Amino acid sequence: MTLRRIVCLVGLLVGCDAAWEMVWNDEFEGTSIDSTKWNHEVNCNGGGNAEQQCYTADAANSWVSDGILTLKAMPASGMSLPYSSARLNSKNKGDWKYGRFEARIKLPFGQGSWPAFWMLPTDSVYGEWPKSGEIDIMEAVNLNVGGENRLYGTLHYGKDWPKNSHSGTDYVLPGGADASEGYHVYTVEWEEGEVRWYVDGVLFQTQLKSEVERDASGEPVSLKRKGWFHQVDNSLVYDNSPFSERFHILLNLAVGGGWAGTVNDKGVDSSAFANGQFMHVDYVRVYRCTVNPATGKGCATVTDGYLDRTLVEGVAPVITPGSTRGLITTGTLVVFESVTALRWKAFDCCGGTTPSEPTDTYGKCVEFTGNTQPSVFGFLADDMVYHDATAHYDDGVVQFHMKVVRAPNVATKWLFKIETNNNAQGAELDLTQSREGVAPVVGVWQTYTFSLSDLVGMGIDHSHVSALLVFPAWSTADGAVFRLDNFFIGVRGGQPGVPTPPLTPTPVRTPVPVPSTATRVPIGTPVPTPVPTPVPTPVPARVPVQTPAPISSQLLCVAATASSEEAAEYAAGNVCDGNAATRWSSAFTDKEWIYIDVGSVSSIARVVLSWEAAYATEYEIRTSSDASSWQTVASIAGKGGAETIDVPANTKARYVGVFGVARATVYGYSLFSINVHQSAVTGPTKTPISTVTPVPTPAPTPVPTPVPTPVPTPVPTQAPTSSRLPCVTATASSEEAAEYAAGNVCDGNAATRWSSAFTDKEWIYIDVGSVSSIARVVLSWEAAYATEYEIRTSSDASSWQTVASIAGKGGAETIDVPANTKARYVGVFGVARATVYGYSLFSINVHQSAVTGPTKTPISTVTPVPTPAPTPVPTPVPTPVPTPVPTQAPTSSRLPCVTATASSEEAAEYAAGKVCDDNTATRWSSGFTKKEWIYIDVGSVSSITRVALSWEAAYATAYEVRTSRDASTWQTVASIAGKGGDETIDMPANTKARYVGIFGVARATVYGYSLYQFDVYGASASAPSPPMTPVPQPPQATVPPPPPGATQVPQGSASGWVMAWNDEFSGSRVDPSKWTHEVNCNGGGNNEKQCYTAEEENARVANGVLTITAQPASNQPLPYTSARLTSRTKGDWKYGRFEARIKLPQGQGSWPAFWMLPTDSKYGTWPLSGEIDIMEAVNLNVDGENKVLGTLHYGQAWPNNKHSGTSHAIGSPQAAACGSTSLRAWEICVNAVECCPSGFNCYSASPLYAQCRPDCDVNGWDCVKLGDGKASEGPADGFHEYAVEWEEGEIRWFVDGSLYETQRSSDVDTSGATPELKHRGWFHEQEGKSVFGTSPFDQRFHMLLNVAVGGSWPESANRGGIDASAFSNGQQMLVDYVRVYQCSKDPATGKGCATTPDEHHSHALVDGVAPDPTANDVFNKPSLPVPTQTVTGGILSLTSDSGALAWPLFDCCGGSSPQMVTDSTRGAAAEFRGTTVPTVFGFLADDAVYHDASSLVAGGVIRFAMKVVHVPVDASARWWLKVESADNLAAAQLDLTDGSGGASPVVGVWQTYTFALSTVIAQGVDLMRLDAVLVFPDWGKSDGVVFRVTDAYIGLH
Repeated sequence: MTLRRIVCLVGLLVGCDAAWEMVWNDEFEGTSIDSTKWNHEVNCNGGGNAEQQCYTADAANSWVSDGILTLKAMPASGMSLPYSSARLNSKNKGDWKYGRFEARIKLPFGQGSWPAFWMLPTDSVYGEWPKSGEIDIMEAVNLNVGGENRLYGTLHYGKDWPKNSHSGTDYVLPGGADASEGYHVYTVEWEEGEVRWYVDGVLFQTQLKSEVERDASGEPVSLKRKGWFHQVDNSLVYDNSPFSERFHILLNLAVGGGWAGTVNDKGVDSSAFANGQFMHVDYVRVYRCTVNPATGKGCATVTDGYLDRTLVEGVAPVITPGSTRGLITTGTLVVFESVTALRWKAFDCCGGTTPSEPTDTYGKCVEFTGNTQPSVFGFLADDMVYHDATAHYDDGVVQFHMKVVRAPNVATKWLFKIETNNNAQGAELDLTQSREGVAPVVGVWQTYTFSLSDLVGMGIDHSHVSALLVFPAWSTADGAVFRLDNFFIGVRGGQPGVPTPPLTPTPVRTPVPVPSTATRVPIGTPVPTPVPTPVPTPVPARVPVQTPAPISSQLLCVAATASSEEAAEYAAGNVCDGNAATRWSSAFTDKEWIYIDVGSVSSIARVVLSWEAAYATEYEIRTSSDASSWQTVASIAGKGGAETIDVPANTKARYVGVFGVARATVYGYSLFSINVHQSAVTGPTKTPISTVTPVPTPAPTPVPTPVPTPVPTPVPTQAPTSSRLPCVTATASSEEAAEYAAGNVCDGNAATRWSSAFTDKEWIYIDVGSVSSIARVVLSWEAAYATEYEIRTSSDASSWQTVASIAGKGGAETIDVPANTKARYVGVFGVARATVYGYSLFSINVHQSAVTGPTKTPISTVTPVPTPAPTPVPTPVPTPVPTPVPTQAPTSSRLPCVTATASSEEAAEYAAGKVCDDNTATRWSSGFTKKEWIYIDVGSVSSITRVALSWEAAYATAYEVRTSRDASTWQTVASIAGKGGDETIDMPANTKARYVGIFGVARATVYGYSLYQFDVYGASASAPSPPMTPVPQPPQATVPPPPPGATQVPQGSASGWVMAWNDEFSGSRVDPSKWTHEVNCNGGGNNEKQCYTAEEENARVANGVLTITAQPASNQPLPYTSARLTSRTKGDWKYGRFEARIKLPQGQGSWPAFWMLPTDSKYGTWPLSGEIDIMEAVNLNVDGENKVLGTLHYGQAWPNNKHSGTSHAIGSPQAAACGSTSLRAWEICVNAVECCPSGFNCYSASPLYAQCRPDCDVNGWDCVKLGDGKASEGPADGFHEYAVEWEEGEIRWFVDGSLYETQRSSDVDTSGATPELKHRGWFHEQEGKSVFGTSPFDQRFHMLLNVAVGGSWPESANRGGIDASAFSNGQQMLVDYVRVYQCSKDPATGKGCATTPDEHHSHALVDGVAPDPTANDVFNKPSLPVPTQTVTGGILSLTSDSGALAWPLFDCCGGSSPQMVTDSTRGAAAEFRGTTVPTVFGFLADDAVYHDASSLVAGGVIRFAMKVVHVPVDASARWWLKVESADNLAAAQLDLTDGSGGASPVVGVWQTYTFALSTVIAQGVDLMRLDAVLVFPDWGKSDGVVFRVTDAYIGLH
């Protein structure tokens, strides 16, 4: 029975003849938040109210259990704000017009808490907040602080911020009870023209629409009742709107902000949030009125006279005749000159101050004072008053005088903002972007001038100016006092006779925080309004010159906006930059999105996407005209790669977006490009195939009708980008067939292409419509690509210049052309083919030179008529005339930028490498000092002719260009007085260098230096490394000395070590020339619990130390993240000394390691080719754990692998006394303690620490002084040096120079009839035989550094498992240096340089585990011949009656024997059975057998059917697919629910699972060397399981 029916029974209510009917509810009875009802909002924008939380989708912040939804606000780390919380909305999943909305909630408490249950408009029919309304059902702040117990209900409506309005009241529970101590029901009933608020069924507030009295003509003349209202354009509307459209529900818990942080005790009480604050929701329910669902009337839960008790008046403005229409002034507006203009007022939006009018140099002025409250200042027109400045468009300015009396307490920037139509539009600029271009100086009157036409170009409506604001950046005004005078809009005044340069806006360094369009606003607290996206005038449509079939013409990509970005280098803008090597990548959740702005509302015909491996298996294409209201125009089942989506006819939009639904991988979504094409225009006539190859020397070109050229105006709020030019027509030498026409390169369809005749000398060119600056050409080749070709340009399709000669690689190729290239026609001219066919291109995209935003079309624009495309005729190709480069030889070309190094980086997103990425939207920014520098490495010593710089606003007014051959000794070759923007510096003749740098002397701003691009031109003196992706070379035997202060070489009894490689970590990031990040979530093969990332939060370099941090993770398939670095292919050695000085992490579950793996795996998969663990430790400082271990792995193939080694305790009493954990060593040492002098204890013998009397030497042991940091500090308490010395047949382990372990190769006596083992050391197995010799430790190895979390070793030792509290703030491994030495006495064997005498080695000798030899084994030989590899290709079937050839069924460790059985429904199937022994199951290729599936990458899958016959004993076990390649050097592990089947296994049911090959590629698997496909439950949880697999194959979908 409903509440209404219950109350009706006792006769209390009016209108009890009908009941509310429930139409939607969530009782939270499941185990997770219902994604069909709720959306998580994920952002760190502070709610638009300077709130202190990031909203996440993490289970730590919102979850469902025991019938309750819990939202938790808690301290956060690794986020841009100090707290994390959750905000849920029902938008597009629960939207209603009228009804009853209620929730039963228990609220949080404490200073800074701000819970809310509220509603926002779904469609924003009447405009952005608050014009379309907001209904706050319940809000509370700071409950229980000083007796705070008020609950609020509020409506928001009216005009644009900051003239917005709200009305409401508060309610206190009976007896002043605390709402945080129990559950209460919060309700609104909303009907046409009326909203009512209830708590626990008690009505405490009613609000009504305004009632207006009108005259005979219908014009409003007076206000009978003040209720709500709203504004449309420049008129006020008094009716049911805006509360007459669909709204949706929100639940959230904010922290601090403009309301909660400014009342009661103010700020945020961190102690109240230390353990989290919780908002518990029992249910949310929505009812509709069955009496009249259309209006919601007839079901009110009220009693007689309720309005008398509960009516709260709104704040609608009083109506006087004409007041509902705006007053518009014209001409020159003097806002302030001794007095404020009529109907304008000085304004402090939010700080609570009243501007004053003191007298200064110019007479009276207006003084503004900032405080701790975020605010903006300036002049605001009265309600419905606007100024029309259209008469001054051409020559008008906004100008004012300003003096800063006192600077803000923090360094900040000063901004000017003009608003129009009550901030429906606005333009915001840094004061340094004025014509004067200077920052304010304390105590000095300064003039600032902004061109009106430029402001119009940023999207304002200059016919309705409503506010002129000047202010420090948001939230930085505290302490500021400043004055304004002589403020006007009109023709220029101020300083007669002073010439005014044209305005050249530059990008603002740090944007002012702005709210989202659905921002919640506290009562009485306005919020800053977002700066609207500039609206460019549409480019006029081109007039077709032919009448062929229509094609789709590509629109500009003005800007791109995304829900998230994985990292700074994967920014949203990368989809627009025309660079096929850059991409946008999202956070790792399903509900991510990206949209682009095409500049103006346009007809949309087609969307073309280019996916990286992390594609969407399901997504929607949505369009919008305002980036607020979105329409879904296509729902796609994605396949990845290049996808073309045709949208419905008559689709018109300015914004086009891709909205993810489901991911193909565990990562987010990743797109190289989004191309949007407008509705059909005409394309070129198809050229018939001819036996004579036509060449581009056309007939005379018709003279086009003269057209005025639009003048582009830079938009200052856009970062410079390379803008894609239209492809008007395409012309080719030939076409293979009609379906492969030239025009296909322009149609935006990734499935169509141009193909030429089958000769080398074929060509194609496109017409971009007019002569333009050309910066870049991007080609997308089909398989028939050019191995050699030229890029040529022309202004008339007759005279051609070759601007680039390319050695083609196929696929996507990006070619940057020389600076100042201008052309209308851009062509690809073939020289040599890759195949016997012709050339075939999917697309040709041409990008113009960098601009700062969309161009502006003059008011009177005639549609340009492009020159018709010429018709090719078969005449000889004219010899191109090269365009000379001023002061340079014609052969000068841009040299590669291999790496960039800088003195500092302002932040990670402003890294030095950004100057090399050819992306004009990214940049390097230095620290804020004048002595900063950056240099680039061009790969080899080269002749340098020119340096070209592209500065951001923070340029150098004075700097030097320096060069070097070794990055150590520098020569100054130019001293420059900088002007900013694009600067070109010609080098002195005969300048030769490998490194070229910019060294700052003086800055133009208070910031540091900032460069978009740093290009060096010249001729390479020796072949440089490939640009941007150098191929690292193995280190040489002799390298230059280490940096000053570095240890030279260890000096032992037999010196001779020469440093061959080192990393002192003296830079500002992990050196990519020395280390590679491994990125995966495969658990290290040991069931570890971390994902390895390349994020700086997991591996960073600072203050000369590498720090690897293992920490809790969200949005990852495993609960922790960490880092693993490898030197593979960047540092690989056979024999040497390898050492690192490290401070280790601690805690249960920590597993740091410094170790080595074989680079080439010559002897087979792990561990046949060996492993050297220089140092490992687990669970340090847990129950006194202080051991480090040195180990070798070798022997037979896993799981019959072998290992040998020992441990060494550091910091224990035994270690302090004896320096070893070896029992024999302890006994020897203890017996010798009396030999040591006072203050010394016995320690392992080493000349480095021989501090005892000579007669104290006992069996190789010596003494070390107590407290010297060697024997007293544990491995997690201080730095220690860990080293191995590896020579042919012997490996030695050291800690702090003290030898504690030696291992040797096995020694076999073969002189007798039976081989006899003289020393049991290492061995390995090959072809069923044991090999006794120096192998496998006789090949190249590389180093690794990592911190693992948990896994089979640490979780089974000490206290077991993982102590989450030990990792809550991260566990860190600190690495001071890593150094590699080679033995100069015999580099080939490493012998002769041992740091300790041979007699000491035997005391530390550890036996290996080689088996007893037999006559069939191999002795004293390096190895057997490496087995011949077998590689299969194409489709591979893994299940048949006998299984795939050379891919037997596999149980790694459980001891069972999988077999093929006959299933009653599916026939032949592989059956696997688990035991109590942890294991994995599947299909394992024989040794040296691999499958090459690379030919299937486009549509390939791994597919199998599976039936669980008996579930594991532990039914909670998750099921996995693991794919391995190259003997498990790379692997991908995927939850079965991630497959397209998507369901967990069900007992007795055959289920099919399909995984795209692209998903395993994304995790690093080598498709050319697949050798294992495994299916299994969680490691250690297979006991009792029986399951079957059939129809398993690798092939096409």
